[in-house]
Amino acid sequence: MLASLVLTVSIKIDYKELFEATKDFKALILGIITQIFLLPLLTFIVVSVFSLNAQLAIGLFIVGSCCGGSLSNIFTDLSNGDIKYSVLLTSFTSILGPFTIPSNILFWSSLYPPTKEILSSFNINIWEMYLNIFLTLGIPLVFGIYLRSFHKNLADQVNLHLRKVALGSMGLIIIGMSVKYWQDALISIYTILPIVFSHNILAMTLGFLIGLFLTKQKQKTLVYEVGVQNSGLGAALVFQFFPELRVALIVCFWWSIVHVLNSYLFLKMTQKMKYFKQSH
Repeated sequence: MLASLVLTVSIKIDYKELFEATKDFKALILGIITQIFLLPLLTFIVVSVFSLNAQLAIGLFIVGSCCGGSLSNIFTDLSNGDIKYSVLLTSFTSILGPFTIPSNILFWSSLYPPTKEILSSFNINIWEMYLNIFLTLGIPLVFGIYLRSFHKNLADQVNLHLRKVALGSMGLIIIGMSVKYWQDALISIYTILPIVFSHNILAMTLGFLIGLFLTKQKQKTLVYEVGVQNSGLGAALVFQFFPELRVALIVCFWWSIVHVLNSYLFLKMTQKMKYFKQSH
């Protein structure tokens, strides 16, 4: 399921475009730094300021460390953002993901005493985590880029149906988690949901503020790239490495809903705000 979501991004990218992207070095570096460093830093600040409990904190560290999701590309397209920039940022953060995701989760968790303590109770094999994320992200990413670069017609045919498969997969993940953890989700509406909602709003605001240094099209794009994280991957990591942390799993569940809702609200805002209309 997660592989299909990654493939929807990579199948649009020719390897030559990855090299061409470095020509707009400023935009590329700002986007990567915002997602890979500033968002986890923001998450650490939120967790520390509100003294969140260990399970809730580690759930936020996980989603805050994940790479962008393919939904960011869809919302960027709908809002007339820079779709090429969106796809390239998602691709670059996914390429770096097998290394940056485990490193960020473990680094930031080790700085917050409650999560540092809870991590010590798990026998985490860091190399297994690296390998797991590489298999989830790396293989479909490389395969998609290969198809687009050397078998363009086949890539076009696959891409016609892939988005439906990817959206269906995301729906199945959310439905599956809802069915299994609906009681936990209901209980957490007044506790976990407001925190996840606020965290996501802050993430999108971070993208907006850093985007002030870019064109308005790229600014809209960065809002989605920072606000829409691969929460399905986050849930998979919780299942495999932190199976006893149900609260962390609920954080991933609520994030998968909240980032869609907030992205839709931002989409409607951009359609009415004069600030963004001036970019067309």
